Amino acid sequence: GMNGCLLTDAGGAWAVRWVVLEGQSLLVCDAKGRDKCCSIGLAGCSALQVARPATAPAEQGEFGTFFDVRRGGTVVCVLGAKTREEAVAWVYCLNRAAEDKPKEAAATHSDTASEVGSVTPLKASRRLSAKFENKEFGMTEATKEGYLSCRGALGKWSVRYFVLCPPNLLYFKEAVALKRDAPLGVISLKGCKVATRESKMEGFCFKIRHLQEQCIYVGGSQRGGGNYKCILRGPFEEAFKWLEVLTIAITNVNSYVCC
Repeated sequence: GMNGCLLTDAGGAWAVRWVVLEGQSLLVCDAKGRDKCCSIGLAGCSALQVARPATAPAEQGEFGTFFDVRRGGTVVCVLGAKTREEAVAWVYCLNRAAEDKPKEAAATHSDTASEVGSVTPLKASRRLSAKFENKEFGMTEATKEGYLSCRGALGKWSVRYFVLCPPNLLYFKEAVALKRDAPLGVISLKGCKVATRESKMEGFCFKIRHLQEQCIYVGGSQRGGGNYKCILRGPFEEAFKWLEVLTIAITNVNSYVCC
């Protein structure tokens, strides 16, 4: 989920609230996050950036980018963020949450080939170096690549060049190393889930985590505690693209594994 302080009219009056995205619900609490003011069900809703409402209080001018949650043609609530990037993050996460199937409904569907086919496939962007073809990594096509910051086992952040080649995610020290060196590490996406992660640092943070807390690093390329997850961070728009592509890739990988 996602959470943070937003200016909103949810609850009947404009106020700065602590807002929490939890499953398909948007929880609106007091500014300290202690008492819940209201809960908004997101099923059938959509989020969209809008102009600043005339009714928004002028003294809260630091909340300059607004978006609303609407069901059909009816606006359910309006929310304001301090930055455009934060608003974009909320709109993205709210729309993803609204599209998710309820767990009860999802449990009634079997993992069949038709289910796999319903997931939008990724298009390969370019071929990897012949060095990696028919190797233990078992892949030859790169579907997305680019720089992201990765948090190490000791909490230190390092910039790495990531290459998504389902069912694995490779990372290199830099882009030029892709053609000459073996990857620094290989992350297996089998049995994993990708989700947003709260962070006080600049940019947008998300994590890849094995659902059974099993090691996701192939060949022990990451040692120490916490090797069942990988925490990544990047500029908002680029990180969203990675989040979306990884979600599709992981869904495809896990669907084929289950069949």
